[in-house]
This record gives sequence, C-alpha cells and structure tokens, in this order.
Amino acid sequence: MSNIRSIAQVPNDEHFFGCGDFNVNNEGADFTLAVYTGAIFRMQNDGTVKFYLSIGGTNPAASSLGAPNQDRCMGLTVNPKNGLVTALLQVKME
Repeated sequence: MSNIRSIAQVPNDEHFFGCGDFNVNNEGADFTLAVYTGAIFRMQNDGTVKFYLSIGGTNPAASSLGAPNQDRCMGLTVNPKNGLVTALLQVKME
C-alpha cells in the first residue's frame, strides 16, 4: 500500500483494521494518470496480518477521459456495540 488512509480499532479486541490504496505508477508526476488499487487489511496488535483484500477493476471511462483505474478505500468506522466495521470505498470500475 502506498497510502494508509484510515485505521479502526475494535474495542477490547487484539486486532485493528486499516485501509488505503496502492499507486501502481507512483513515480508519475501527473496525478490524473495515477493508477490506484484499493486495499483493506486486518492486523493483530503484534503486527501479524490476518487478511489483506485488494479492491480494483477496470474503469469503463478510462479510454475516453484518460483517467485510468482509481479505486481507493477512503475511510473506516467501527460500531463498538457489535464490532462491525464499515469501509468507505471510492470505486471507478465496472
């Protein structure tokens, strides 16, 4: 992941969640041409990764707008009553 945009800790749990994105061509100076793939992970407090999900697909308007795939995870929330985690995704895929 190039950017971790959000983390969430479930109360009284030994894990935390994080999300963000990976910029495939991060050496490029033109951010309108950046290619992003979103990601969500769950990690134990000791650093052991429990899972890593990659979120990406083909942007149907990429050829007409010049904008390539730009899928990102922008935020996480956790409901302390039931431990459910919600992710806010920005996706531009079919």
